[in-house]
Amino acid sequence: MKNLLFVFIALTVLLTGCNKEEDLGESRLDTTTPPLSELDQWLRNTFLPYNLEVKYKWDDFEGDMKKNLIPTEEDKVKPLMDVMDKVWIKCYEEEGGDDFIKSYIPKLIYLLGGAGVNPEGTITQGTAEAGRKIVLYEVNKFDATEAARINRFFHVMHHEFAHILHQTTLYEVIGYEAISKGKYRSDWSNVREANVEEYLGEGFVSPYSMSSRDEDFAEIIAYMLTRTRQEWDDFISQEGANTEKLKAKEAIVVDYFRNTWGIELFDLQALIAEKIEEITTVVPEEQPKYISPFKLQSDCAQLCSCQEVVHD
Repeated sequence: MKNLLFVFIALTVLLTGCNKEEDLGESRLDTTTPPLSELDQWLRNTFLPYNLEVKYKWDDFEGDMKKNLIPTEEDKVKPLMDVMDKVWIKCYEEEGGDDFIKSYIPKLIYLLGGAGVNPEGTITQGTAEAGRKIVLYEVNKFDATEAARINRFFHVMHHEFAHILHQTTLYEVIGYEAISKGKYRSDWSNVREANVEEYLGEGFVSPYSMSSRDEDFAEIIAYMLTRTRQEWDDFISQEGANTEKLKAKEAIVVDYFRNTWGIELFDLQALIAEKIEEITTVVPEEQPKYISPFKLQSDCAQLCSCQEVVHD
């Protein structure tokens, strides 16, 4: 009986205590929604239809905390994303369809101002994470009047988007890997871009493409889509290149896009080149002449030197 009385008294005190409203004062946390800047509003209007968020403000949780990174300068954001909308998103949308781009476009693009330097001295220019997020580095170096830099950024986007696609639906891996069987190597960073025979001669478009089958696959796509058809043919037919192996990889990539995604890769290639040419005509006269980013040297030293650039 005493125990029941004790429980009753305890519950009465507890309930009475819960009914008392304590004045805790005003919260010190700012819970108001920050106003959208003109840039924020433009990003929302442009990319929200694709369910794509573009983050450029510093966020500790979005970047690689092992790297010494810096935030993006705001005046670089709109020029980069405007070109990305016209040259990347709209081209895939036109060739692949509205449902395709909205289904497979990453849901987040996070922009970082500086380079992602790795312990071995190479630099990460972009990463793709689980088909949801792409991180782009060195945005502070973006210049719409400098062909090599524009081409480099879209090389990264095509490369990382290729990973998203093949992680969604795999390509014909057995046949693809057989083309360069036994030639993939972990010490790819020791191969210099100038030594064409060492990588092109083995059927690889870059030293980095020697690192693994999937990186090889993504690099083929990125190299194709940052050149015209003629420039691509010239590139894989140059002296020292193993054209037979490169054409075999090209065939698998083209079939993969056609049969899996309903996209004719060479049509996409031509459309991207066309859009780039349109962009070049609207550069203000006072700025340096914007040379087509497809006009690159055959060794692509400016684009993807293995000592300077890594695509994770």
